[in-house]
Order: sequence, then C-alpha cells, then structure tokens
Amino acid sequence: MLGPLLALALLATAPAAPAAPAVPPAPVVVASGDPDAPASLEAPEDAPLPPMPASVRVFAVRRAALDAAVEELNAALEAQAAAAEQLREVRSDTSFAARRGMMLALTNLAGDISVEAWHRNSVRIVTEHARRDRVDAHVENGTLIVRIVNPRGEASFGDVHVSLPDWMPLRVASIESPIRVAGMRAAVEAGSVRGDVMVTRGRGPLQVRSVEGLVRVIDLRGRLHAASINRAVQLERVIGLIDAESVNGDIDMQGIDSQDVDASSVNGSVQFDGPFQPRGRYRLVSHNGNLRVGVPVGADVDVSVSAFRGAFESGIPVAIGPHGKGRRFTFTLGDGGSSLELQSFQGLIQLLRSQGLPVPPHVPAPPAPSAPQEDR
Repeated sequence: MLGPLLALALLATAPAAPAAPAVPPAPVVVASGDPDAPASLEAPEDAPLPPMPASVRVFAVRRAALDAAVEELNAALEAQAAAAEQLREVRSDTSFAARRGMMLALTNLAGDISVEAWHRNSVRIVTEHARRDRVDAHVENGTLIVRIVNPRGEASFGDVHVSLPDWMPLRVASIESPIRVAGMRAAVEAGSVRGDVMVTRGRGPLQVRSVEGLVRVIDLRGRLHAASINRAVQLERVIGLIDAESVNGDIDMQGIDSQDVDASSVNGSVQFDGPFQPRGRYRLVSHNGNLRVGVPVGADVDVSVSAFRGAFESGIPVAIGPHGKGRRFTFTLGDGGSSLELQSFQGLIQLLRSQGLPVPPHVPAPPAPSAPQEDR
C-alpha cells in the first residue's frame, strides 16, 4: 500500500519538463511569376478586386440617399430663413402736407387700422408691415391714396395708424381689418368685410358698414348710414338723420336725437330710445325680431302698429280702437304730430317709458393700436 502512495508523491514533486519553443506562423507569400524575384505581400496592380458584399452595397446606397436628404433639408432651412427675414415686420413713418380740398383714401387687406384727427395741416402715416413690402402713398386727382403693397405692386397688409386734419374727408376699406376712426369733422366712409368698425366723436356725414363685424357709432352729429349683415349695429348719442339696417344682427339706438330714423332688421331686434321731434318720422321694422321703443313723458306721437303674427305690449296707457285683419291699428300719444311706424311679422312690439328701457349688452370693439409719438 505504501509503494503506490510514495510513487505518487515523487511524481508530484518532480521538476516540470521544459516547454517546447513556440513556432512562428508561416508568412503569407504572394507568388510572383519570376522565380528569382523576392516574395512580396502586395497584390499586383492588375489583380481583380474581390466582389463587394451585398450588405456593403446596401449601406452605400442608403448613405448616398441620406446625404442627398441632408443637403435638401439644409437648402430648405436656408430658404425658410431668407423668407422669415423678408416677412419680419418693419416700421415706417411718412408725412405729407395737406391742402384744402384733398381727401384720404386708405385700403388695407388685413391688420389694425386706426385713424385719429388732429389740428395740423399734414397727414402722418405710421405702418408696421413685412420687410419685403412697402407703403405706396401718392396724390391722384386731389386724393391721397395710401396702401401697403408687396414687391410686385399688389395689395398687402399691415397695421396702419393715420393722423390727419379733422377737415379732410376720409374713405377707409378693408377685408379683415378692424377699423377705428375718432375726432373727424368731415365726411367719413368706412367699411370692412370681417372686421369691426367703430367711429367716435364725429361731426360730419358718416357711412359705416361691415359684413361679419360689429358696427358701432358714438357721439356723432351728422347724417348716418350704418349697416351690418351678421352682427349688431350700435348707435349711442347720435344727433342727425339715421338709416340703420342689418340682416341677422340687432340694432340698438340709445340717446338718439333725430327727426328721421329708419331702422330695419330681418332676424334681429330693433331698439330705440330718444325724444320724438315735432313732425319727425320714425320707422322701426323687424321680420322675426322684437321691437322696443322708449317713449319720453309728454311725447306727442301718432303710432301705427303692424303685428301680423306677433304681439303688442305697452307700459303706457293707450287707447286702441278697432283694428282689422293682420293686427293693424293706430293710436295717438299726447297731441300727436310725430309719426312712429312699428312693424314686426312675428315678434313682440313693446312701448316702454324711456327711463325704464333695458340697455342690451354690447360686444366691445377691439382695442385701438397705440398711437405713434408725435415728433417734437
């Protein structure tokens, strides 16, 4: 038993045999046609190239497409930056001498329009518009024509603020612009398709109209024609002849002092509050809307009512005589003299004391752009 164990111990303690030396790998030799030429590791120039793997070909095609897309994107970014620079707004300030007999005609596609009268015999035009556009202002046949145009000479848009003499007639037209005019003592005509139109402190004949916008007139002395298709017409403290109309909007008249009022709406209500002048004529009509009339104490009015399918109410004692078909009837307040005609096909007609007439809420006009600072 001891013999095998001793033999194992001697084997474990015996020195290890020396390792065999490593054999270097044989060099790769490219044979040459000349047996005496030395061996070379370079392939001959006319040796055919190995075929490109399919994955490498696909990568090359995709990389070329990516490079083209990057170049196209960079070109688009450069063009966009150039266009943005052209569209960046700039401010221009131009003045013209004003002579009696001139008028101002201003047109604008979109952007705020603000006109303010002053006591100088000059016209100042301050605009903010795209850098590529310019202000075209010139006198033609006694009219100062002002508009913003693009490089091709076509109408463009921007914010416009005009200061002009209060005696200069004014005509303003726009598609999208809200229009504000204040302090004029000459004839004014202002119209917008989708913008609100507001005129304050006027002392001349006035024509204001809008299709989709609110029309509002405050503190006017002079003949007035006001119209809006789909929004309200609001008149406050107007002295002069009034012609107001709307299709789908209300007509609200407060503090009116006029001898001739003609107001009609198809689907909106009509409201009137003011004194009745001797021998004055007042005609209020609505097809589907209501009529509200404030009558001052002691008014002398001959009233004619046509309420076909509607109703009539009065907060004032009235004596109504026999009336025929279609609910047509007349009566007199006081001694009569003024003529008040009220027509509504299927709305409510109300007579109220003027101090109790409810004032409908109005939709405020957009704020006017800040006026430019005057030159010192």
